[in-house]
Amino acid sequence: PACSAGAEEDHVDLWLGNLEGAFENFGEEEEEGEDEQAGRGFKKKPWAQRVERIDYASITQDEFRERFLETNMPAILGNWDKIPALDVDYWLQKHPNMMVPLDVGTPQERVVRLGDFLSDLGSDQEGEEGQRALRTRYLRSIHTAEWFEKENAAIVYPEVFGKNHLADETREYPHSWRRWYELFISVRECSGFPFVHKDMCATHALSLQVQGIKRFFLFPPSDSPHLYAHGHTQSRSAIPHSDL
Repeated sequence: PACSAGAEEDHVDLWLGNLEGAFENFGEEEEEGEDEQAGRGFKKKPWAQRVERIDYASITQDEFRERFLETNMPAILGNWDKIPALDVDYWLQKHPNMMVPLDVGTPQERVVRLGDFLSDLGSDQEGEEGQRALRTRYLRSIHTAEWFEKENAAIVYPEVFGKNHLADETREYPHSWRRWYELFISVRECSGFPFVHKDMCATHALSLQVQGIKRFFLFPPSDSPHLYAHGHTQSRSAIPHSDL
């Protein structure tokens, strides 16, 4: 499952608040409906579901495994006290001159000073020659074990998840997998991840939200035939990002 752990208190998500009751029918059974165009019966289903939010201290390893790992269900774990203090101010103070790539793997990819990117997050100025300002770019998929070894070592694997099999030295995994934590930084104006995808190697995914909020769109395995996987790894969807 995709799991998110955060240290901040609950907040109001304005995007959710503007859906005007779209979540009222969550969890209801399928019901008969009528196709307005074709006039024949069909099954109506809720188009989205809430992801359960749990206080980190309130659940045990056994409960987490039974409720989420074994059922492949996502969860949000709140109030975890071991989130590393790797916020924007930290990166500005410790690594302002590090050259990092933005928008990796896209035609807009460019390399800039980390300090310039972070400083521009609070700016609404357009970039040179009409280009997008840096604040609309996406710092993503930075493998911290390679780029920021000290910070990678400070990240703690949540105990409630149970054993981290990727860290098992008896298994023949690439060494880089054993502490695979990636850094992502962006602001609301950023368009987000450039393509619909599933994570490689059939691993579970954990997102540690250090600062701000992040919105995920998760599709259940039953939607796989409609996501049009393509490419040699079959890990990306052919659905354009702009259509989400």
